[in-house]
Amino acid sequence: MLSKLHAPDEDIRSEAIHAAGELELASARSILLDSLEDEEDLELRRELIWALSKIGGEGVRNRLEEILEAEEDDEEADFIEEAMDTLSFTEDMAQFDLFDLNPDTELREADLDDEDEPDTE
Repeated sequence: MLSKLHAPDEDIRSEAIHAAGELELASARSILLDSLEDEEDLELRRELIWALSKIGGEGVRNRLEEILEAEEDDEEADFIEEAMDTLSFTEDMAQFDLFDLNPDTELREADLDDEDEPDTE
């Protein structure tokens, strides 16, 4: 799929960029950041910004802030600000690691708490 991020056909490239964002494909981050540097097509540029906001990670926030600071069009600035809101959510979610939860331990602790309480039935 990463090879499609360089496809000459803009429709294929756009779909690949969108898919990378939907999948939060970290391996696409550097390719997308590099593509953003040279992209002149507004729709592809927006797709790149959105995908990066979903992927997050090293360099994304700084790059979006640079783009926002240089943006003169109010509508585009609003779009970038929305992408930065998405990025904030992405970064917040990255702090939660579902594999850190140990349901057995939590279940046992909950069971112990129930055993300490007398039955009122």
